Amino acid sequence: MRNRYPFVSIIIPTFNSGRYLRRCLNSLLALDYPKYEVIVVDEGSTDETLKIACSFPVRVLRKRKKNPAASRNLAASMAKGDILVFLDSDCEVNPSWLSSLVKVFLDGNGKVGIAGGPDIAPSDQSLWGRCVDYAVTSFVGTGGVRRGGRWRLAPYYPRGCNMAIPRFVFQEVEGFDESFDLGEDTEIAYRIHRKGYEIKYVPDAIVAHWRREGLKAFLTQIWGRGVSRVALGHKHRSLNCLAYKIPSILLIIFLALALASLVSESARRILITLSISYTGVLVASGIDGAIRLKGAGAIFLIPVIITLQHFTYGLAYLTAILKPLFRMFKETENEGNYHRSKTSSGIPNRNHHPRSSHKKNG
Repeated sequence: MRNRYPFVSIIIPTFNSGRYLRRCLNSLLALDYPKYEVIVVDEGSTDETLKIACSFPVRVLRKRKKNPAASRNLAASMAKGDILVFLDSDCEVNPSWLSSLVKVFLDGNGKVGIAGGPDIAPSDQSLWGRCVDYAVTSFVGTGGVRRGGRWRLAPYYPRGCNMAIPRFVFQEVEGFDESFDLGEDTEIAYRIHRKGYEIKYVPDAIVAHWRREGLKAFLTQIWGRGVSRVALGHKHRSLNCLAYKIPSILLIIFLALALASLVSESARRILITLSISYTGVLVASGIDGAIRLKGAGAIFLIPVIITLQHFTYGLAYLTAILKPLFRMFKETENEGNYHRSKTSSGIPNRNHHPRSSHKKNG
């Protein structure tokens, strides 16, 4: 890319984001980058999201069905930019954010196919939200996979809340896979990497990302991530790595030891040892989080949030794996019941030909 300032299209899918969208769009108006457009795709919002979007100098597209992958593809097909940048509507950016992302492609000699940066909770979010942010970005919480640093358990893939792709690369991989409701960002990043392009993590391209407020919203999001991770592994075996199975493995181990401890003293000792070790890691995370967030309440909130995160993700992952097996078993059982009901009702089998009882005439 030789142009010093290639034209950029910033694409934002949104649904009922009236609480955040105004702040998001205001932050985009303050960018120091000279050549860009903003495209907002409303997915049938029922709040004031559409009204807010239309009050800004942005292009607004409307869809009825909520599907971020389809919304991003729609906007990309109508975008004018040489670089497509994807942002969530509950994010805010700093003035140099876009310049930092674009610079990676200008310096990459066409080898960089996708780039992303960190997403952190805003400083003015509640302590709960900032503790959730710590849980989903820390090494203990998610194995460091949301960061491009050295210490992580799996490869880094940019997130859809902060992601940039050159148009020609996006077209080469034919955009997002619309069969994914979640995880479509990881999926496209993986395909781009398989094409031979580099993935770049840009530490300076920071977005402030509002975390889910409330326990139910947080657990729903984590459950969705567990389910989508199984779907990703089914489509691409290389994404089915051990790091994403750790919460499920721990869940199985703890459950097995809990049952075995009812009859085995050694199992009980192992269970106690593991429980103390896990609790120690959680307490250390709570102390570290409290220092970083400057809030004493984090000492108690972070261990609880991480525990719920691991349990919910692990259970969702196991459920998604076992669901097809249960479905297959159910179908087999129903088929067996159907054949038994036909037999008991006296319906003859069409393939059965009883011997004739007539004697041959001599």
